[in-house]
Amino acid sequence: MARFGVAPLVNGVISRWHARCCVNRAEVTHVNQLEESPLKRRIRRDESSGFTLIEMLLVLALVGLVVAAVSSKLFHSFSSGRERTARLQVKDLAGPVLQYRIDNDNACPDDGEDLVKARLLGKAPKDPWGNPIHIRCPGQKDPSGADVYSFGKDEKEGTADDIGSWD
Repeated sequence: MARFGVAPLVNGVISRWHARCCVNRAEVTHVNQLEESPLKRRIRRDESSGFTLIEMLLVLALVGLVVAAVSSKLFHSFSSGRERTARLQVKDLAGPVLQYRIDNDNACPDDGEDLVKARLLGKAPKDPWGNPIHIRCPGQKDPSGADVYSFGKDEKEGTADDIGSWD
């Protein structure tokens, strides 16, 4: 109980004050060293405490593995997001193509520029990979209408990654 009471604190303050005013400098240093608390001793580090090279390399390797795992997940989500965006763009473009055909006696627009000239779109449509979206009338997949499609990320027609309004 006396260890955590006020008396040791007051005695410590008085002894330090006494050491500062009444005792020479050599004795003050000695008194301060004697009064050092266990907490101060734990905080003080000696030269042997620190990280080894192997510990640092192990931590860097673990951080690298975590970054690789997270970046692969992000890359996959960006890739699937582009495909979803292309599907939405192609399906949304089918409406302006139909409107163009109604306004122009069933004539088919050659590309997105014709839709811009007819003021059905603000700018020529491009897929998420920066390639133009294609229009084919009459459609092979939709014979009564028009096929609106993107070649996908490989930019080649007729491959498995093509995205069309008929999907």
